[in-house]
Amino acid sequence: MKIDDFQLKELTFKNTTTENAQLDLTAEISLLDWEENKEIWRHTFTPITIWVSWVPVVIAPVLTVNVGCTGEVSVGMTTGISQDATLTAGLSYTNGQWQPIRDFSNEITNDPVTISAHASAKGYAGPKLALLLYGITGPYGEIQAYLNLDADPNVEPWWELYGGLDVNLGVSVEIIGRNIVDYSATVIDYRLLLAQADSPNQAAGNIAGLVRDAVSVGSLENVQVIVYEGSTIIADGLTGNSGTYDILVPSGSGYDVEFSMPGSRLLCRAG
Repeated sequence: MKIDDFQLKELTFKNTTTENAQLDLTAEISLLDWEENKEIWRHTFTPITIWVSWVPVVIAPVLTVNVGCTGEVSVGMTTGISQDATLTAGLSYTNGQWQPIRDFSNEITNDPVTISAHASAKGYAGPKLALLLYGITGPYGEIQAYLNLDADPNVEPWWELYGGLDVNLGVSVEIIGRNIVDYSATVIDYRLLLAQADSPNQAAGNIAGLVRDAVSVGSLENVQVIVYEGSTIIADGLTGNSGTYDILVPSGSGYDVEFSMPGSRLLCRAG
């Protein structure tokens, strides 16, 4: 940062990060509006003192990691995302112009979505780096990897799942009562559609049950359950450790359900 006669001349602020984020969203029955944000880690680095003319400027770098979730759910949904990202993001100021610094690559994988009605939710996690001038304010950079789900049975497609990465940076500098600079920008705004419904009523029902051994009557875990409409597979899943299964399917009737164990051993098929 270069300041001359209390005027900002040049500034470069960069944040280089490698991040792995695993986010899971689960909401059940009659949740209304909510917003939660929690700082889970903080580290303050050794302060740095620089001189602007005869004025000492003390900079204290502080790194925090935050997680949070915002949204609205009327009945329920469950989904998850894993994202690996490597990025450099920042701001530069020279010749009276602000320029973003950005370079990133990422890979996103997601879990299947289970939704029963209207839902809107966003879960996020990421670090924030701030350089506090006199322990109050200064340049900052915040990175948020997020999973965003919107669902409404009255629109088409009735649900959409997005994964993404937001990088917000800003600079706020005040020296002995003078506001030298106050600027913020979203440097990276990456949003990827991961999955969506084909129609408003694509997933309006459930097929659920319990699978037991015919001899011991014990619950059977990891039984593959496949739902057919004619000869077409429309949904599948596995039984849990209690032998139960619950599979989301389009509204309708006349489905066939096939149960098999690992190794393609067919147990039964029923309408």
